[in-house]
Amino acid sequence: MTYISPQTLTVEDFLSQYRDNPRYELADGELIDMESTGPHETVSGKLATQIGSHLVTEKLPWFIPRTCLIYPFAEAATVRRPDVVGMAFIGKPKQPTFTVCQLVEDTYIQTQYRLSQAINSVLLPRLQLRLDDVLPR
Repeated sequence: MTYISPQTLTVEDFLSQYRDNPRYELADGELIDMESTGPHETVSGKLATQIGSHLVTEKLPWFIPRTCLIYPFAEAATVRRPDVVGMAFIGKPKQPTFTVCQLVEDTYIQTQYRLSQAINSVLLPRLQLRLDDVLPR
């Protein structure tokens, strides 16, 4: 993720210039280049494939949008594109860690998963997925 705008944009400016370009987000008036590359792209692609396949198998009426916009707060100059995956390397030595965020009332509860652990989802309780399944090989 790269911050590229020296000027402040309003939500209206952002929408008029970047609405159809999934590469950019707006955070507090700053334009951010969100083009995913390398391992992040691999993980998000594999995760979208696994979840999409599960949705079809379970005949659930949901889909994974290729692009969309989220306005988290009406008064803030922020427009987010949802990220498919939140992955980091945490600890010593660093280990791949996958974080699932669940919105409970107005707070996100974060649950972290490491290699070989089953990733649990309240929305998809029969989804069988581990971090190992989506990491680049």
